[in-house]
Amino acid sequence: MRGKDGILAAGLLAWAACSGDAAGSNPSVDALLAPQVDAATTDAGTPDGHTAAPCTIYDADAGIADGPVARYESPEAILDDTTVAPAIAAVQRLAAGAGFHPSLGSSPTDITGTWTVPSGTVVATSTGAQVGATLAGSVARVKPVAQCSALLEEDGVASVNGMQLTTSVTFVYLRGSGQDYTTLGITAGTCTVQGSHFMYFLANIVVGQKKANGTAPYDALLITLATEGTLTTACKNALLGTLQQPGEWALVSATPTLSP
Repeated sequence: MRGKDGILAAGLLAWAACSGDAAGSNPSVDALLAPQVDAATTDAGTPDGHTAAPCTIYDADAGIADGPVARYESPEAILDDTTVAPAIAAVQRLAAGAGFHPSLGSSPTDITGTWTVPSGTVVATSTGAQVGATLAGSVARVKPVAQCSALLEEDGVASVNGMQLTTSVTFVYLRGSGQDYTTLGITAGTCTVQGSHFMYFLANIVVGQKKANGTAPYDALLITLATEGTLTTACKNALLGTLQQPGEWALVSATPTLSP
């Protein structure tokens, strides 16, 4: 390989974007900070019979301080976010993104299990950079969130040539109908390459279809919502270059296999 390894970890999208020769120079990236689930009451309702409060997704900056990303009480709240909505509109104006339409259907197919993503492709980006880049594979385990049946938890690991590069934990809302599915969630990550401490917060929206042959091809839109810390040269080289500033986005596609 020649050049640099760019790292991207976002739920089902725990990928490393590779181009060029970087033997022995893979950057080190901390495990992602997990967006937290807030469920003061469960879906089953409260002990006194009142209607349960909706589950929310929010980041907690690893418990250090309140983070820069709002609480999201529903998938609609993610779609209506003032950074997310313009990014979706921009994607849909492109020929490559004309078919990207997140669903809010209430009867999605079951997508729990192990997702094996052999590789992916960058379809479009907000900056025009890295279009066509190949993304290395990942494995993610998707399971229900115990305290909130409205959410799924995605635990992913990305690796190149057997070397683990990133891990991720993402919470998502699942929507869709029939075999069509949409997940809408938030991922938080941190880069500490060579002493850096750069945090990034992504919205990720995955639109796909579960096939009878065991695959579940999808397009996924990743949007940077906020960042914290200084973007050092080391982190800039380590992270996927189109997701380093708030408002930047990347549309990627992949055909994973899904097993129980």
